Amino acid sequence: MVPSVVLSCFASRAETVSRRDVQDVWNEEYQELAEQIERLKNWDGVPRERLRAEALDPQALILPDDKDPLAIVIRRTGALLQHFEKEERLAAPLIAEFSTRFKQLAASAASTPNAEARKTLFTEACQLRRKIAMANPLLDFDHIVCMLEQPGNARIIEQARACYRGHRKGGGPIVIRNFKSQATIEKPLAGVPVASGPWQGKELTGFFSGLELSYDSKELLLAATTDTDVWRVFRFNMAAKRLEQLTDGPHDDFDPCLLPSGRIVFTSTRRGGVGRCVLTPQSLTYTLHSMEPDGSDVVCLSFHETNEWQPALSHAGKIVYTRWDYLDRHWGTAHHFWQCFPDGRDPRNYHGNYPLPWSAMPKEVPPEQYGTGRLGYGRKWRPDVEIAFRPVPNSPKYTATAVGHHEGFSGSLVLLDPRIPDDGKMAQLKRITPEYLFPEVEHPATHAYGTAWPLNEDFYLCNFNFGLYLLDRFGNREVIYDPGPGAHRVRDPFPMRPRRMPPELPVSTWQGKRAGLADHRRATISVANVYDTDAAGKLPEGVKVKWMRIVQAIPQMLDNWFSLQSVSQISFATDSIGRIPLGVVPVEEDGSVYCEAPVGKAIYFQLLDERGMAVQSMRSATFVHPGEHLSCQGCHEDKWAGAPQPRSRPMALRGPPSKIVPEVSSGAIPFNYIQLVKAPVFDKKCVSCHQKHPKAPDMSYASLARNDLAFSYPGENPSLETLGVGGSRTTPGRFGARASGIMKSLTTKDYHKDLDMSDDDWRRLTLWLDLNSNEIGWIGNDRSRIAAQKAGEALWPPIDIDRSNPTGVENAYPVGTGGGR
Repeated sequence: MVPSVVLSCFASRAETVSRRDVQDVWNEEYQELAEQIERLKNWDGVPRERLRAEALDPQALILPDDKDPLAIVIRRTGALLQHFEKEERLAAPLIAEFSTRFKQLAASAASTPNAEARKTLFTEACQLRRKIAMANPLLDFDHIVCMLEQPGNARIIEQARACYRGHRKGGGPIVIRNFKSQATIEKPLAGVPVASGPWQGKELTGFFSGLELSYDSKELLLAATTDTDVWRVFRFNMAAKRLEQLTDGPHDDFDPCLLPSGRIVFTSTRRGGVGRCVLTPQSLTYTLHSMEPDGSDVVCLSFHETNEWQPALSHAGKIVYTRWDYLDRHWGTAHHFWQCFPDGRDPRNYHGNYPLPWSAMPKEVPPEQYGTGRLGYGRKWRPDVEIAFRPVPNSPKYTATAVGHHEGFSGSLVLLDPRIPDDGKMAQLKRITPEYLFPEVEHPATHAYGTAWPLNEDFYLCNFNFGLYLLDRFGNREVIYDPGPGAHRVRDPFPMRPRRMPPELPVSTWQGKRAGLADHRRATISVANVYDTDAAGKLPEGVKVKWMRIVQAIPQMLDNWFSLQSVSQISFATDSIGRIPLGVVPVEEDGSVYCEAPVGKAIYFQLLDERGMAVQSMRSATFVHPGEHLSCQGCHEDKWAGAPQPRSRPMALRGPPSKIVPEVSSGAIPFNYIQLVKAPVFDKKCVSCHQKHPKAPDMSYASLARNDLAFSYPGENPSLETLGVGGSRTTPGRFGARASGIMKSLTTKDYHKDLDMSDDDWRRLTLWLDLNSNEIGWIGNDRSRIAAQKAGEALWPPIDIDRSNPTGVENAYPVGTGGGR
C-alpha cells in the first residue's frame, strides 16, 4: 500500500490524508516528463551543453536516450540507490531489498515495449523510489511546519506585501505530522486569538507570509495582515497556544528571522522611500530592521535606498538576504546575495552584484559602438533574481530560488558556493532543477519551485507548484503534501526538531536603547588602500588619488505618477537617483583613508585625482550606523585573494579621523544644476559668448542633456532602452568630468583658451559632471516642488537629512582612538 500525503481540506484537528491522491501526483509527473521529452526534440532554450555544465547533477536533466517517463524514473531512482549504497548509511538488508526490487524493475522496463504496460511499471518504479527516498537517514524527524501563502506571480517588490492581483487572504501555518506514513495536517492558529497588542482577542484571517521556526522548535515567527491590510509580525508559542502581536503602526513589517541574541530581524517600510522602477503606492521601499523579542527597541539595520528581502542566518551568525542594487546602473542589474552582521554593520556582496559586462566601454569596442548592444545582455547569463537563501547544513553553500524581477517568488532552485570567485555569470552557481529555466531571462521558464530547506547539499524540502515535496539532486521528487491548484502555495518548510543556533556576534553599533551608552564613539570610515583593486578596477596609468568624495543617495519619494517622463525628472538619464555631495576627505600617499562618517543614510564613494576629477565611482550603496567603524580593504579589492599584510600601520590611521570638507563654496547643499553650476559659472562665463553663436548651447539644462556633452550612465543612451550596454561597474577614468564633452571642449578648444574660471568654478563643473549630470536633487509627489527645483531652488529632501547637520557626522560624540575599536 502506498502511503498518501495529500489533503484537500482543513480543520483545527488533525485529519488523515486521502489515499488516492499520491497516484494523481504520479500521473501528473508522468505527463510532465512526457512533455519534457517532447520539448527536447525541438529545444530552443538555453543551449543544452550549457545546462549540462551548470547542472548540479546531469541525472536531473532530460537526456537524449530517455524514451519515455519510465526510463527517466528508472535512471534517476538508480542514481539515488547508488548514492545510498556509496554513503553506507542505510542498513545492509534494506539496501539489498531495494537493490533486488530495482533490478527486477529495470529488467522489466528493458523488456517491455507496450506503452500501457510501461505506464504500470512507471507507477511501480515510483512506489520503489518513494520507499528509498523516505528511508533517507536525513529524514530523522516526523513533523514539518510550513506556511500556506498567496501564490501570485507579481513583481517581487509587490509580491512581498501581497498588494497585487492574484493574492488571496487565508492560509497560514500548517503542521504536517507523520509525513513519512499516514500524514495528517494541523492548522495551529485555528481558533487562537491574538493574546496581546492592538489585535488582541481577534484571529488572523488576512494574508500570511514569512514563516520562521525558532532554533528550539518551540515557537513560530510569522507575518500577517490585520483589518487594514498592514503587515505585522507575530510570535506563536506552539505548546502554550499563545499568539502575540509584536509590531504595530502604519508601516508594513514582515519576513521575521530570529537572531542568536534573541532579537528579531525583519523587513519593514519604516525606512521610507518608493521603488524607482514603477512609482506607485504599492511599490514601497522596505529594508532590514531589528527589534527586541517583545517588539520594542525597533532600529533600522539597513539604510539602503531600494528593497531587501527574506533575511536568514548563516552558520557564522551573519544575516544573509537579497538586495536590489542599481545605483547609477540598469534596474535589472542585480537582486542577489548580500550579508551583514546582525547589527546591520558591514553589508557586503559576495555573489551576483556585478554581472557581465563589467564595463560599457571595453577596449575592444570602438567609441562609436558604445550603446549599440554589442556587449550582450548580462541578465541572461545567470538568474535575474535570487531569493530565499538558506545555509546548507555542514556546508559553506546556500540554496536559493532563481526568480524573475516581474514574476513572483517561484522559479528554479540553485546551489550557491560563495567561496568560488564570481565571474559575473554562473561560476558560483549550480542548477538543482536544470530543466526548470530561470524566469524572465530564459525561455521556456515556469514558476515551479521555491523556498528550499536543504537537508544537505543533495536533498531538500521545497515548494513545487502548490505543494511541498522532497527533492534530490538527481531530479527525484516525492510529494509530502500537495493541496493542488488553489488559493495558496505550501512554502517555507522547517523540520520540527531543534537545530544548532549560530554564534551570537558582538554588537558594534549604538542605536536605539544603546545610543546613550558611555562607550558610544563617533562613527568613522577607513580604507586601507584605495589602490587595492581587482583587474576590472585598475585605475588609469599614472593616476594619483588625492581625495575620496562622499555622496549621499536620496531615496525616491514619488509614488503617484509613472511614465517615461516621471522617471527622468532628476536627470536626462532615466532612473538616475537624487543625491547630495557631502564633501571630500584626503587620501594619503599610501592610499589610506580615515575619516568621520555620515550616519543613517545611503552613501557611495568616488576617488578623485589631483584635479579633483573622479576616476572611480561606486555603483552600489553602503551606509554607516551610529558609533560604527566601517572598514574597507580597498576599492573593489579581490574578495577571494585575501587581504595583503601591511608592512606598517596605514598612514591615515596614525592620527585622528579627517573631517569631511565641502568641495565648493556653498558647502553640502541639495543638488541643483542651476545653483551649482549654471548661475555661478555658465551664466557668468559662457552665456554672453554663446548668444553670439546660434549653434552653441544656451546652457539651459535641456541644451546640455546629451551624452556627448554631459555624461550620464557610462556608455548608455539616455533612456536606458538599449539592453546589455550598461556595464555593472564603472570604467575607471572614463566617466564623469574626465569623459565629458563639455570638459574636453573647455580644456582643448582654441575658442575657450581665454576663458577665465576660478578654482571654485572648475570644482562646481567637475562635481556636476561627476554626479551623473543631474538637474535636481530629488523627486516626490508634490510636482510644484519638482518644478521649483528645476527653476533653481535647492530644496531639502524630506528623508535622511538633518538640515542643521547635513553631513550626518556624530559631532555630539567623542572621537575614538586607533581607527576603530
